[in-house]
Parts: sequence; structure tokens; C-alpha cells
Amino acid sequence: QATSRNQILFVNSRPVMNRRLTRAVYDGFRGQLPSGRHPAWVLFLDLNPASIDVNVHPAKKEVKLTFEGEIYGMIVKSVQAALFKTGEVPVSFFPEKQNLQAENLARETPGIFFAPEGNRPAPSPSHPGIVTAIRDLYRTIPKMDSLDDLAAGAKETLEMEKRLQMPELAGIRGKKMTALAQVGQLFILAEDEDGVLIFDQHAAHEKIIYERLFLNLETQTPQTQLLLVPFDWEVSSSIYAQVQGSIGFLTKIGFLIEPFSGRSFLVKGYPKALGDKFDLHSLLDGMSDVMGETVPLSGGRPNFEHRLAALTACKAAVKAGDSLALKECQALLEDLFKCQAPFTCPHGRPTLIRLPFLDLERKFRRS
Repeated sequence: QATSRNQILFVNSRPVMNRRLTRAVYDGFRGQLPSGRHPAWVLFLDLNPASIDVNVHPAKKEVKLTFEGEIYGMIVKSVQAALFKTGEVPVSFFPEKQNLQAENLARETPGIFFAPEGNRPAPSPSHPGIVTAIRDLYRTIPKMDSLDDLAAGAKETLEMEKRLQMPELAGIRGKKMTALAQVGQLFILAEDEDGVLIFDQHAAHEKIIYERLFLNLETQTPQTQLLLVPFDWEVSSSIYAQVQGSIGFLTKIGFLIEPFSGRSFLVKGYPKALGDKFDLHSLLDGMSDVMGETVPLSGGRPNFEHRLAALTACKAAVKAGDSLALKECQALLEDLFKCQAPFTCPHGRPTLIRLPFLDLERKFRRS
């Protein structure tokens, strides 16, 4: 949606505000929404009242929590797990598996508790039917008349969520897909048993590289391509400390960078996932720009690392105007569907659209 108005946080059944937990939801959606768009969500938290400080706002609308860091992390991971599991916007931010993690944290962390399902207080009476309304919003797209309980603007939210969930892509994984042609040196035309698919070659390749970089990070076994001649990367004094502080992350995703002399770093290797058709100098200039931003990034360190990885993937991915052989097109499509979240690039743009044969037949008045 275009605004952030359809976002509600309940703590112990009371609607409140907390900027850090709101940011956690956004960070969970990172890479899944286009720039300038906002997710619609309702989040219920059951916490020990002793861990809640309501004296940070005159009207007690904003709260501060004792264990915000732990809760922040659980929200981010729960949103990401739900999105990567289904490819759609989730109904619950705490799937069954995540509930176990939450309960384990509750036992290990004094002051936090998650009430058993049967003992949880009912939703606030000032918001009757909101759970049903949100379930309708996410699960039963056609029932627009059942959304009266949502705030104004729910229809706009509904249409945005309909586009985000991309129901025409449901069940696409696992189907035999054949690349047919490259169109305009920009798109890849393909088909499966149910329809025609059009891929944005840059967005698709960008997502493949991005996920491979974070696979390096998760497995802690980065695959690095060594340079025959190390590249001397000289940076400005304003970002020297930032570059030095980022070497650990860059090493984990596959770069081999070390301080050299003065304001220079030696780049001895780069992630193999980038291939060999990118301009290293342009990539490093882009990384310098990200590190040189003077305004603190709202998402903190994780968002900074996302931006570095997204920039790296963007610089190394095939571009508009690059010619691809049919075998390369086929390999790109197959690699895309090995990704956890193949339907959007790291910047939230769609990687493909699908035209079902039934829709084409209707357009040609064959049915």
C-alpha cells in the first residue's frame, strides 16, 4: 500500500505504538516490497506487564519494552520464515515452529511470557472482528464487503496485497519450465504446462546472486574467486572506518579484502556467485556510495548489510541489452526457482509475470 496507515500493534490486547517493533516488521519484509510501498499488518504480543513501560507517551499510546532486542529479532525471523515458506504475505507472524522458539526464549528470559493459546486475553473490544477482517484480507481476496472492520483505505490495501501475493504464481514451483526466447534483450519468454511466463532477466539474475551471497553468510563457507592481480581500492577518509568495520561481513559473503596503506584496501578476491562479467571498479564505487550515506539507516546494521548485498548483486547481474543464449536463459530460470523467494528481486520488483493459457484463450475469445 502507498501509506503505513493499516498497521496495528497490540500489546496485551491494547493498541499501542512502538517504532522499533514496527521497524522489525519492515525488516522482515526487506526485499519483498517495492520502494515506497508499505506492508499492511496486525501484530499481537502477549508480554509480562512488568516488562512494559507505558510512561513514554502522554496519552500512553507508545510503549517501551524491556526486551525489545529479543522481540525484534523474533519478529524479523518470523516474518521472513512465513514469507519464504509460502511466497505470500502471512496471516500469522508466529507459525507453529516459531511459537516453540518464542516459548523457549520466554523460559530462558525472565520478564517475558507468551501465554498459552487458551489463556490469552481476547482482542480489544474496541476493535471487534479485526482478526476475522485481517484473515479475509489475506486469505479470501474476493470478499471485499467483509472488510468493514478495517480502517479507511482497506480497498487500496486489498488490491496491493492481491498483487503482492500473485495468486497466478501459486504452485509454479516444481513444474517443467522451458525457455523459448529472449525478447528485446531484456525479457525471457518461457512456458510451462499452464501458461506463458515473462521474466525480467536482470531482476531474476539479481535475486539469484543475492541469495547466493547470503547462503555464503549462513553456511560460513564463502566461495571466493581470487584475482590474479589484487585491486588497490582507495577510499575517502570519511568512509575509511565504515569500510574497515564492514570487512567481516564482506569476507563472509565471499570478498577477500584487507587494509593496505593510508586509505587503501587490497581487494584480493570476490564472491564466485558474481561471475566474471562485471566491472569491479564500478562495484566498489557503488559500495563506497552506500557506506558514505550520512543519514543513519533506519533498519540498523542488518539493513546496511542488505543494501551492500543488493548493490553487489545489482552490479554483477546481467543487464538490459545483454544477449543471452537459449541455454543461458534456461539455466537462469532453473537457478531462480532454487531461491527461497524467487518472485521479487532484492529491491522488491517482480522477477516474472505469468499469463495463464485460460486467460489468453478468453482474450482471443476462444472460450
